[in-house]
Amino acid sequence: PYMLPHFDRLYLWQMLDTTIKFCIKRCDRIKVELEKSKLKLNDKKEQEAGAPDPDIAEKRKQLVQAAEEEVDHYVKLLEDAERSQKEVFLIVVQRFIMILTDHIVRSEQESRYTQTLWFRCTRDRLRQTLVKYRREVKRYMVTLQTLLFTPEIEPKNSGVFHSVQRLHRLSEDYPEFDPSRSSLHLRSITRPFAVSDEIQEY
Repeated sequence: PYMLPHFDRLYLWQMLDTTIKFCIKRCDRIKVELEKSKLKLNDKKEQEAGAPDPDIAEKRKQLVQAAEEEVDHYVKLLEDAERSQKEVFLIVVQRFIMILTDHIVRSEQESRYTQTLWFRCTRDRLRQTLVKYRREVKRYMVTLQTLLFTPEIEPKNSGVFHSVQRLHRLSEDYPEFDPSRSSLHLRSITRPFAVSDEIQEY
């Protein structure tokens, strides 16, 4: 609630976007280092196999062991980074659902119109996030559906997830299809969000 006055500010969404990008870039960076360490390990193994005498073979074996430890190190780093990234996505989506659901409940209790501009823009921010980071979200679709977008969820909120699911299926059936250029996504990024009087309606 204490962040509500700032909820329509652009910097808040930039912070969210920056946080997600940081998680993705961190995973990508570790993947690159992991691939380099694997290539290095393969080179060391080839050198060990071609060692001319036992002393050199022993030294190269130690180098292979060091390269294996380096690979294991990056594998663990990647696992931790991917787990953190998944947690970030789940937390972000969960908070969106909680905020939107709370708005719907409050509006119905007070007999107010639920489909305010604030509600539509917030919902479209959720849709935009899911579409923009579709590569990562695709890996979590089952988890999102199992834990967050359950049959009990408000249809107005679950509709966002179902629309993103359809976009993923389209991109699978038609590889040239770009979800980020669909009318659904364009509507979410072109629709104005900052409307101060709508915040008061929340």
